[in-house]
Amino acid sequence: MTAVLGPYFAGLDTVANTTSAMLYAVLKHRDVHEQVLAEVDGVFAAGPVTPESLRNMRVLHGAVMETLRMYPIAVAAMRNATRDFEFAGHLVEKDEPLFIAITVSHFLEQFYSIPTKFDITRFASPRNEHSKPAPSPLSVSVPTPASVWASQRCRSRSRWRQCFTGCRWSSLPPTIRCA
Repeated sequence: MTAVLGPYFAGLDTVANTTSAMLYAVLKHRDVHEQVLAEVDGVFAAGPVTPESLRNMRVLHGAVMETLRMYPIAVAAMRNATRDFEFAGHLVEKDEPLFIAITVSHFLEQFYSIPTKFDITRFASPRNEHSKPAPSPLSVSVPTPASVWASQRCRSRSRWRQCFTGCRWSSLPPTIRCA
């Protein structure tokens, strides 16, 4: 039964938390609230909501994307090294657990202008800030510098807060050498 219902309940949790974060963000930013409300009112005034009308809701899409960027539900992934490699003078052995901080780039200025600002226009043309090349730890065989740094510094959950308090991601060594 768990195998059947597990994904359903997991989906409810992520959708509920994302929806709550979006409601908070939209209501916190009056200008965004007014834009979203005007767009939604326009769609409902035109008749029944259709998949096409949902696809054309650019303001709402920007608000959803910015919510996912600023208030991510899954901020990290645990993985195991697939082979031995050296990173910044540290040996990471095969099968060693790694903490992959998948949302680090969401708050780096090299990827997002003023990353602490809730800005729903950053995903629209011509800016398309979400399309900039960024580390993708789940699609490469070698973890990103941030994830390896976290693995080496934060081997236990009790140290995570200590490890990430006051950290400067830009100071991470940019090179990875695989054994």
